[in-house]
Amino acid sequence: MNFNFLKFRPHKQSTLTWRQILPNLITSGNTACGMTSLILTLHGNYTAAGWVLFLAVCFDFMDGFVARWVGGGTQFGLEFDSLSDVVSFCAAPSFLFYCVYMQSMGIMSIIVSCLFLLCGALRLARYNIVHVSGYFQGMPVPAGGLFLVSFVVAGVTLNQYIAAFLALLMSAIMVSSIRYSNIKALKKGYVRKARLTFLLLLMISIIVFGKVFAPMILMSIYVVSGLLNFDWGKWLEFPIPE
Repeated sequence: MNFNFLKFRPHKQSTLTWRQILPNLITSGNTACGMTSLILTLHGNYTAAGWVLFLAVCFDFMDGFVARWVGGGTQFGLEFDSLSDVVSFCAAPSFLFYCVYMQSMGIMSIIVSCLFLLCGALRLARYNIVHVSGYFQGMPVPAGGLFLVSFVVAGVTLNQYIAAFLALLMSAIMVSSIRYSNIKALKKGYVRKARLTFLLLLMISIIVFGKVFAPMILMSIYVVSGLLNFDWGKWLEFPIPE
């Protein structure tokens, strides 16, 4: 009988450069924010736990930006980013939403919370394997998690059944094939500057006048835009010649 498959086969180790390490350090900030949010939720600091997750999305955006800027993108970084997103935008928002709105539902609230986590993880796994250009297939996990978190940050009182419905709706949209705009796919030199300026001014106005409701308003606009098949990327971009 051949037992060669039991033999240890050492893998060739390669030295990581600073270009590869730097994006992963930023991703670590995303993971740390997710864990911090879980701890804050456990101690009843719900509003702070929500804001920490909005800080996590900054790290989530910056790691990809830095990786492209320094040319340090790796398969390891892609997998690490997805694992961090599971913590910060699946587990932490689900636990926070459960503690604030759904505890009194008993076993049903646990099922809903676990389903959101599962759908988010499936969405991330599909994103790593199925690559589509120009848009997101299904709502991005950070958007789904932050949509739920935005209600907590705004201090909105939700009926437990409405809260469960929103969590289930986000779960379904994340694993759906609905197209959501990917602003990062915009081509340099093809951006409509007037429309981009208008969009930035609109966002600033919502942040200034909406105050604690601003995250909920912005996230709601993004969620609804996908359901209405409105692509912000195409709206901002000039037609690209074939």
